[in-house]
Parts: sequence; C-alpha cells; structure tokens
Amino acid sequence: MQRIAIIGACGSGKSTLAIKLSEITGLELIHLDQEFHLPGWVEREKQEWANIHANLIANDSWIIDGCYSDTASVRIERSNMVILFDLPTWLCLYRVVKRIILNHGKERVDSAAGCKERFDLGFLLYVFKFKRKKMSNLYSIVERRPKNTELYVVKSNKDLKTILQRFNMSSKQGDLNA
Repeated sequence: MQRIAIIGACGSGKSTLAIKLSEITGLELIHLDQEFHLPGWVEREKQEWANIHANLIANDSWIIDGCYSDTASVRIERSNMVILFDLPTWLCLYRVVKRIILNHGKERVDSAAGCKERFDLGFLLYVFKFKRKKMSNLYSIVERRPKNTELYVVKSNKDLKTILQRFNMSSKQGDLNA
C-alpha cells in the first residue's frame, strides 16, 4: 500500500488513524490542514491550494489525512486505499468540543503553524451539518474510485480495529505494498 487517503468529518478520528498508520507503515504523513491553512486560520486561494494539492499527491507514497471535498476526487483517483470515516454526528461533535477544551490556545500536531485551537461556533455548525450536507458527495466520490483501490468505511470502533489489524499483520509479514 503506497497511497492512502483518509477522509470524513472533523472529529471522526482521521488524524489519529493517520498517525498510527504512518507509524506502522513508515509512509510519509500529510495533514491537509497543515497545507491548506496559513497562520491565523487563513485559507489559501483556490488555485494556490489546487497547485499545492497536486504536488502533494504526485509523490509516490503517502498517507493523506483530510477531507477537502473540492480536491478529494483527484486525491482518491491517485490512492491505492481510501478510508472513509462515517461516524455519528454526536460523536464527532463530542470529540471536537473535547479537542477544543483540551487544546485551547495551543497548536495541535495536525494543524498549520500559527493556527491555535479556538472556540469557533461556525466550525461547530460545520461539523453539525457535515453528515447531512457532505457525506453523500463523499460516498459518490469513493464510488468512482479506480477498481483496484481498496475502500474501508469506518462506522464503528470495530471497523477501526479491522483496519489496524490488517496493517499490523501486513507489517509483521513485511508486505505493506500489497
């Protein structure tokens, strides 16, 4: 497995899984939040972002954590594996609020430099509406993935364990490129 795209709602566990898979596989980990935002949570211009994203996915191997639905189809087209998080909204909201409380005023490891954790009602509303407004589009995108691209849908902790077991077993057998 050379290129893994992890997508889904904020607070679903994308970054946590990406970090674990990077540790297991040794693949380069790319957090899209670090690439998309400038200090102070300023978003990059659309064309600048498209160019950066194109350069990131051009690499031979990676784990990319982040949804960014405007570039998701291009990223998934290049992936060998897609992991789609589809967890309940209440759980994602709980995790985001917990993250805000625990990290308020600090930069998280998966955030861009100069982007400190903060309370943002607009962001919480985005997370609240994500499943209703964005999830069907994500399913549409992953359905159009190349035929040889594996898909895992995470709807529970059991699904996460299945993915981690697959990678732990592969790493013990020395077969991470299967």
